Parts: sequence; C-alpha cells; structure tokens
Amino acid sequence: MGVALEQHLSECPQCRAAYDRFHATTLLLDEMPEAEPPPDFHANLMARLERARRTAPKPVRWWHLDWPSVFTVRVPARAIAMAAVLILVFTALFRMTPLSGIAANVLGLQKAPHSSPYINGVVPAPKPYGAGSTAKSKSTGVGPGLLVGVRVDSNEPQGTVYIVQLSTDSTKPIGFNTYLVPENALNRGINESNIGNLVYTGYVTQGQGAAVKIEAGQPGINQRAKAALIVWRYANQNYSEIMFLPSGFGTVNANHSLSLSNVGIYDAFAELSSNYGIVIMAPGSWSQSTSISVNARTGETAMANAMQQLRLFWRPVASSVYIVGAGE
Repeated sequence: MGVALEQHLSECPQCRAAYDRFHATTLLLDEMPEAEPPPDFHANLMARLERARRTAPKPVRWWHLDWPSVFTVRVPARAIAMAAVLILVFTALFRMTPLSGIAANVLGLQKAPHSSPYINGVVPAPKPYGAGSTAKSKSTGVGPGLLVGVRVDSNEPQGTVYIVQLSTDSTKPIGFNTYLVPENALNRGINESNIGNLVYTGYVTQGQGAAVKIEAGQPGINQRAKAALIVWRYANQNYSEIMFLPSGFGTVNANHSLSLSNVGIYDAFAELSSNYGIVIMAPGSWSQSTSISVNARTGETAMANAMQQLRLFWRPVASSVYIVGAGE
C-alpha cells in the first residue's frame, strides 16, 4: 500500500498538494509544546466518571424495545451521503493498492501471474510466508539498501527448508522479487530469458521486513543446491543477489574433493554449496567461466581455497553461511 501511495502521489498533483498540506499540519502540531494538566485533573476525572456511571440509565433489553418505531426510524440524508462517500473511497483504495491481491489470497482466488517481470513493478505475490517475521537471523548487507539473513530447518517433512529474511534501514519502501533459478541457467549467466520461476514478491521498509520460504529438498547424493535470486530496486538502480542453498546444510561430501573445469561461475558456487553443505551469497550479475580444484574437509577451508583461486573477496556471515564479492 505504501508503494502504491507513493506512486499515486508522484502522478497526481492534486493529491500531492493535499498530502503536503496535511504533512505541514503534522509538523506544526509536532512543534507545539505539550500542556501539563492540573495536579487534580486525574482525581476529578475519575470522580466524574464514577458519577456518570451511577446516574447512567440501565441498558434496555432487546425484548423491551419498541420494534415498530425501530423499523420506521428515518435515516438522515447526510448519513446516507457519508456512507456512499466511504464506499467510493474504499473502492478506489481497493483498486489502487495491493488490497485486491491480499483479499484474493485470503479468499483463495489468487491466480499465478502469467508473466514474471525481471524487476519492473511489484506484481501480486503467491501466498506470503512470515512477512514481518520477528524471528532472528544474522543479517548482512548484500547491496545498496538491502539486508539479508537466512535460517535453516532440517526437520521439515519435505527436507531442508530455508527462511530467507530481508530487511532494510531505508525509510522508503524497497520492492523486490525472488526467483528460483533453474540449473541449466547457471552456466550461461542469468538474464530475463532464463531467470526462472517467481516465488515471492513484496517490499521491505524500515521496521517492516519480509521472509521467503525456500524448500531445498531431501539431502542426497548429486542433489544440486537450489539457486534463489533476489532482485530489487534502490535509488533508481537495479540490483540482484543470488543465494545457493544446499539440501544437506552443514554436511560435507564424503570424498572431500571437487574439481571443475571451464564451467560458469554460478555452476562452481552450486557445486561448492552442494558438496560442502554451505550457503553462498554472491552478486547476481556475473557471467564468466572458471575452473577450480578443491580438496578440503570443512566448508570454510573449501571456501578459502576456492576464493583464493577465483581471486574473490569472501567472508563468513554465520556458521556455514558465506558472502562473496561484497565490500568490507
């Protein structure tokens, strides 16, 4: 609703002028000093309330009502007009804001979007999961305006489940889309033609986060890590971050070694994530090919070895969670 309101204000001079006047009024009220009540204000108020309670007429039971007069009472024309105005205002808001999509979700009428825009706009989302969740996870900045944290649950019936939590320090809403990238898209670099399935759309603002549920499946041999791409817009610029989420979180492959030649860099990250049970976060705009050879018994040693070969900056965010290519 905040995003829709900002967009409408930028396009409608009349509403913008009304909003500016309202905002100026609130600023003026904020500057006024607070008045101290008289010392006996509370006692006098409570005494008056008690007197009013004692003198108030007893409630009339429904079976004692004069029903013929109830059904012949006349409703003032002004009340009818006000009700009509309220209905019109609510209808306008319903059409202008995401309320229609929210209501459709609640009623089970939400249809899957026919298109998956790469970044433009905010489309109606599938059923949200944990929006505004207060559950804690260690977050890190992945790019301008956006903080990302991740929690993992390996006890779900469907296997390993990740909760990707997004937040921001920005006072302006930041819209984002989350996609599940197919495996065959990783070796060519990610663009609008192979971005994958849209799994969540929403926005975050200061004090209001969002959480996205990603199912990585049952741990198993040759089970590739899921690749989730987060795309957002901040300060009129587009940004993206890709997360590799293994089905066997914290579980190292028994042979402890990995050798890849002339593969896409995201393919290399997916293999590292799968073989060493680690979550890897990296910018979503890379397309180069690479070769690495890793022989390590722990995920951290594997990351150190691989990133040294790739000459990339990396750092741990939490246990078995690493970020690549971010600044200090």
